Amino acid sequence: MLGARDRLRRTRTGGILFAFAAATIFLVTCGGRYAAADDLFDAVPVNASNLLADVQPAEPAEPTPSVLSELKDNLHLSGYIQSNYGLFYNTEGTKWWPHHDLNSIESLRQLGQLDLNESFGDHLQFFARFWGVYEPNYPFENGAKMGSGNLSDFYNEYDFRDLWLKVSEGPLNVFIGKQIVEWGESLAFRVGDQINPQDVSYAFGFNNLEASHLPIYMLHPILNLPAAGYFGSNFLEMVYAPGFDDMWNHVDYPDDRFDGQDAVAGRVDVLPIPAQSRVAGGTDNRCRPGESLCLGPGSALQPPFSYVVGAGNVPDVQWAIPRATFANSQIGLRLHTLIKGGTEVTAFYWRSFDYTPNLYVGGIERPLRVEPGPPPVVIPGLQRMTERYAHYESFGGTLNRPLPLPIWLANELPMVLRTEFFYKNHDAFPTSAKANTTGIVNSDTLNTLVALDLDQIYAPWLTSTGSLTGNFEMQEITILDSSDKYLESQGVLTKAHKHEVNVLANVGTSFYWGAIAPTWTSIYNPDGQTFLLTPSVVLTPPWTNKYFAKIGTVYILGNDKYAFSSGGSLKGGSSIFVQLQYNFDML
Repeated sequence: MLGARDRLRRTRTGGILFAFAAATIFLVTCGGRYAAADDLFDAVPVNASNLLADVQPAEPAEPTPSVLSELKDNLHLSGYIQSNYGLFYNTEGTKWWPHHDLNSIESLRQLGQLDLNESFGDHLQFFARFWGVYEPNYPFENGAKMGSGNLSDFYNEYDFRDLWLKVSEGPLNVFIGKQIVEWGESLAFRVGDQINPQDVSYAFGFNNLEASHLPIYMLHPILNLPAAGYFGSNFLEMVYAPGFDDMWNHVDYPDDRFDGQDAVAGRVDVLPIPAQSRVAGGTDNRCRPGESLCLGPGSALQPPFSYVVGAGNVPDVQWAIPRATFANSQIGLRLHTLIKGGTEVTAFYWRSFDYTPNLYVGGIERPLRVEPGPPPVVIPGLQRMTERYAHYESFGGTLNRPLPLPIWLANELPMVLRTEFFYKNHDAFPTSAKANTTGIVNSDTLNTLVALDLDQIYAPWLTSTGSLTGNFEMQEITILDSSDKYLESQGVLTKAHKHEVNVLANVGTSFYWGAIAPTWTSIYNPDGQTFLLTPSVVLTPPWTNKYFAKIGTVYILGNDKYAFSSGGSLKGGSSIFVQLQYNFDML
């Protein structure tokens, strides 16, 4: 606990120092517009021509508003308080997660968000978003066999989530600090949206995709370019992330995987606590001769662990987060344009590393040996295995435009076509090939998305006080150099598909001028005929939008609990939740 408190104290101190430095730069830059005086905030602007003149003007110039007054006028504080309560269903999937009690608690998450917006003139803007998150100990996680680690603070968060300064000068806008940048536009899938890591340790269904993103420190300039013929709204965008992304909270895993790496732990995904957590899904205990190491009924090790242990060695698993060096920095460029006729096009390049690790098998650290007896004693060897975040280079793009339809039909059915693609060089995959000594193979991958949006359709047959909206997306991930030895994940036997397809359908409407807003969302994957269903309804009082309630469910259907990529391993984790939120404006 002392170590955790030390990390918390260091990180909080670092966050306070960054906030203080940003505020100092902000004030100094603001103050630069005013002449030196006994009271800076009452200073009168200095005219350079008056300084050079022999005679000073008889009357002083009109006083300008003070810095303090302008900062106060532009300050805006807002936020919300949110409570999420969830329960697991009593389903047959409890056989898959035997530690779950019937109707056990899925979530008791309390979140407070406070946003601070400040600006000065047309050139400076400061934004800070603070998150305070509390979740209690969950009985089935504490009772699971996950080691002796203390999980009481794993999900909690008390820190600045976003913290950036925007400087504008002519066509150039520069964002400096902790930010979220989205280059993709999918509602549920990560295609072009590759910049920020994610926190996937606690929930899905009641969370939107952006809320799961982890902000990182970056330099983020956007240069507006002049129009050229048919091309307007042009700009060039750059992201440079040096890697100074510390994390003090979601690092206390029972296996101490991030011990000594808190200073860079914010660079990668926050994964579920292994094996027995609320959203981790099940493990693969099948026994396949030649690939598995069968330990008994319902218990087996899978590649590459089965090969290492089968050779008489104990795995020495180490986690290696990329350090904050220039070689490990992330950089991206994006060009945006709007073609005459309403077609929006972007193209980007992104150099980064995987946010989820791949397990690389290393060398023998200590060989197997047999001590002479009697009786002889076998001392297992020790073999290094490293969870590594592999580097890659990539490029991608997006294209959006209204669907070309006859005027009479476009007025009735306004539809927008969206497409994205993301080409990744040398993606890493686990392999079941025993001859592969590293346990990893590489192939380029192509991630594509085609989507259709229905925007605010007039539907008197459904509702007279609202409208109908819909979103339909189809994602396909293609492994360009696939084989039957590629695996979906480390430690499983499920083969990776050359073409992995997901289909999203999202339909929503409202009644009584938004007081009742139901939404049906589902994702289908043909692997195991898997459906992830997340229907919900939002209830908002007609007299205010300061507070609302959301009632929903996360339901998993499928016939293959070993379909890991499609979500089949989550079978048995179906839940129902209630979310309460109060919005406020302080200034």
